[in-house]
Amino acid sequence: MYLEAENIKIENDLYDHQEISAAYLESEKMAIKAQSILDTNTRWSVILRELLEISPDSLIIEYYDASNAENLIIKGMSGTVKDIAQLKESLKEKPYYTNVLLNLIDKRVRSDNEVYYFELSARLTGANTR
Repeated sequence: MYLEAENIKIENDLYDHQEISAAYLESEKMAIKAQSILDTNTRWSVILRELLEISPDSLIIEYYDASNAENLIIKGMSGTVKDIAQLKESLKEKPYYTNVLLNLIDKRVRSDNEVYYFELSARLTGANTR
């Protein structure tokens, strides 16, 4: 019985590691995509550079959408709610984001680790984005 419980724990830990590794690889792909946008589109370079600078290190941005010139949507995950709140407050302090909202926060527990998935949105004012 003990060995079976240990085996299940090891399988859960492996699953968590694979999920986090997949999220990390996806964030690396996003970074490459972001760099290509930085190289070709000055308008979004400010936004992408700011996201990189103000995001806490333990927070992973998995998705962003700025295809609508007036709105920005950011989705990601973090080990703490504090990091998500820090990102939200940092966005509010910047002159080109207004109406910054936390649309979704979803706590999931994998093994003994809590992971918080989130979605933030903001309205772009146009200052410093052109």
